[in-house]
Amino acid sequence: MPVPSAQEVTQLLQNMGFDRPLELGAALDLPASELLSLIPWADQSRPLRHTLSAACPLELEQLARLLEQRPFHAPNVAHRVRQLEHQARQPVLQAHQEAVLEDLIQLLLPVAEHNRTLGRRLGLSTAQLDAVSQDTTTSPADVADSLNAVVEAACHRRHLTPENWLQALARGGGSADQLQAMADHWLWQGAPDDDREHQLEKFRDIPAVSAAVVARHQQDPNAPIPLSQAWLLMSGQTDSPCFPCLLDDASRLPQPESDERRAAVLLSLLRYAAEHENRGLPWSLLVRLNRFECLDESIRDMRPFDQDLRSRETVSRRLLPSDLVALAASSSAELIALQVAGLWGLGLDFDNLQTHFGHRHSTERGLEIWRRLYNRMPGLETGHLTQLLRGRGAESAVSRLVMDSESRMQPDVPLTLISPRSGAFVALCDQLNTTCNPGTFSEHLRDLTYGSYTPPERINVLYRWLHHLAQDSSARQHLLTQLRHIEQIEQIRAAQARRR
Repeated sequence: MPVPSAQEVTQLLQNMGFDRPLELGAALDLPASELLSLIPWADQSRPLRHTLSAACPLELEQLARLLEQRPFHAPNVAHRVRQLEHQARQPVLQAHQEAVLEDLIQLLLPVAEHNRTLGRRLGLSTAQLDAVSQDTTTSPADVADSLNAVVEAACHRRHLTPENWLQALARGGGSADQLQAMADHWLWQGAPDDDREHQLEKFRDIPAVSAAVVARHQQDPNAPIPLSQAWLLMSGQTDSPCFPCLLDDASRLPQPESDERRAAVLLSLLRYAAEHENRGLPWSLLVRLNRFECLDESIRDMRPFDQDLRSRETVSRRLLPSDLVALAASSSAELIALQVAGLWGLGLDFDNLQTHFGHRHSTERGLEIWRRLYNRMPGLETGHLTQLLRGRGAESAVSRLVMDSESRMQPDVPLTLISPRSGAFVALCDQLNTTCNPGTFSEHLRDLTYGSYTPPERINVLYRWLHHLAQDSSARQHLLTQLRHIEQIEQIRAAQARRR
């Protein structure tokens, strides 16, 4: 049978209603960077760029103040915006100042999920906000253009037979009915007793892919994992709460059991693959996915990962989103994450947390809190967390993070340089621990509210104080004044005792 043209394949896919160009491209093993370049909406910075450009001229101090408020709760990002303003010597950003604008966009990526709210707070009209949304969402024309680009790119790289296309469709998110429509178009005949679903599974043939991946690794432990095989082995597990953090992507995902969720996980994989394109996807990625049961059972049953044990870490390194999954892998994940949020003085939007995660398991809420903390603390290292958690009843979390519950590793950059506010809150916590008994400042808790969110009952009153103080600057100043007063009294008493 002749090799079909790109035009024929594209037309066939469009006629059957196939709308997953990214997944098809992954199944065809197109380079991740090439796929991302074909898909304009894959650029995480695009919505922010449109919003900030529309808001120019933009006063950077005004932006910094907004970032400290709800729903952003990002004082550390605000601190970096002020640093940018100081370095650029530019209090007001103009749209034509592209270099400063690009730097600002990178700083704001951690709060990109609140882009529309940010635009509204910066004074954009509803019409402007709608224009930004329209320009940064996927239209049917975008899908058609991307599908055509993927098919053209695949045909340019190699000759693909009808059977190649049937396999790519089956592994690229096509349905059993779509696979049958393609087979009928080329008069391709499967086994007489195959129903449509069985035919789809035969073309996917995940057990054979699992065997090939393991055999290749046994022959060459450094051999990269093809994108198509990695995606096939994980695509059945995309509802796992561990995604996209396991792919070192800390962005927010759509709700489980949706096409948007599957597409978002694939996008995270493509970004991860693009970063590793020179070397290819490493075996260590499969080890990580297996550790949290995010691979197909066919490869997990082969037990190829039994010897891949994590080793003890002794040197501080940059904290990665995949580390958050390890931190959240316990029944106390939510409690520890809340305590860290309090210790670092990071206000959380508790109503939002309840709305989206109130019905989920506490470990999933814990992972979501860790994700929000990570995004609001740029520059974190493993050393910052081992310092913070050690001695505060969270040694098990330290062990999951660096495989050593007694780790004494030090961060390369002190916490106070990464986040002066968080450094001040940790010092405040230590001062409260040594200066006050639990009832000393109970009046500060009268107005404390978690909204509709119900925190774990075991959360210490001290951390409740810190959450309150993170959200109420006047209460914080009042408390600091009282602490200074207590300190002065103690100094007077100490002086009097010495004179005796």
